[in-house]
Amino acid sequence: TSLKSGRKNLIINGGFDVWQRGTSFTATGYTADRWRCEGGVQVDRSTDVPSGQLFKYSARYRNSSSSTVNIRNFLEDLSLLLPNGVTWTLSAWVKVTSGSVKIDLGDTDTPTSISSSWTRISKTSDTRNTSAYYPNSFLDVFLGANTDCYITGVQLEVGDTATDFEHRSYGEELALCQRYYCKTHSINKIQITDTYRKMNWHTQFPQEMRATPTITIFDGVGGAGKWRVFGSDGHTPSAPIVESSRSGFNSGHTSSNTTSGGSNGGFSYEADAEL
Repeated sequence: TSLKSGRKNLIINGGFDVWQRGTSFTATGYTADRWRCEGGVQVDRSTDVPSGQLFKYSARYRNSSSSTVNIRNFLEDLSLLLPNGVTWTLSAWVKVTSGSVKIDLGDTDTPTSISSSWTRISKTSDTRNTSAYYPNSFLDVFLGANTDCYITGVQLEVGDTATDFEHRSYGEELALCQRYYCKTHSINKIQITDTYRKMNWHTQFPQEMRATPTITIFDGVGGAGKWRVFGSDGHTPSAPIVESSRSGFNSGHTSSNTTSGGSNGGFSYEADAEL
């Protein structure tokens, strides 16, 4: 049995549509939303996609090392959503220029792909490793040594069949991603009403986040933990997070720097509540 339509894919951003942090990376850490590199590989957003499958992007991974590198998608509360005994199917579209790729869920692997054309790989099982090592569980993509590959359409669903990939709208996929991470791409400006430049600002997150996030404020000129005051002096004061929650945060600043009488200030931010 399988679910042919509806909200069936347990993987968030399986089609690599959302890239809030950027579109090209070389360091360990999150790249496309919900996808984390556990080793230093080159990761780029690509428009090379399987023909006729309605994908816009894939992720290109280039592992130039002599060791296998893991790419992970962390799955929240998977032991509740998919307990042992429930049949599940994991599938993905993969294109391998060199090297090899396989995908793993709880020590249960798909076949290894070495095809140089777009191929859909899948694995069906009703068991997986649920040891303490997997508190929230994660899906692993194993990139073999010296691998250059493209991946998209990663889907985990209940049932014994790899059904067509569930395409969600960009707005819905972005909202799902923003529960774990969000950022502003420009400075939010705030009017300053006195010469002492007293500022306090409440910021509402676009979505309620998974947990109270770690918040970093930026002044737009390379400074973290700071506001930017716009005036001829370009004053950049420290700005502590006064209060934060899953829904938003308050940040405030008072400065006695009164030169040039800047008229407004602002900041950008990122909020991280990843697993």
